[in-house]
Amino acid sequence: MNEKEINEGMQQAQNIFNLKDDFSLIKAFNEGEETAFNDLVNRHKEGKKSYLS
Repeated sequence: MNEKEINEGMQQAQNIFNLKDDFSLIKAFNEGEETAFNDLVNRHKEGKKSYLS
């Protein structure tokens, strides 16, 4: 396994972790925790800005 494959594997693991955490935030928002929505938006807004640029 080379360094590129290791980095790709680590990125995939991080994506899975973030996805799980996103679902936790969505669940919390659905249960009435309003700040969870802001947390979710703030987590992803930088990625959207760079995607749209």
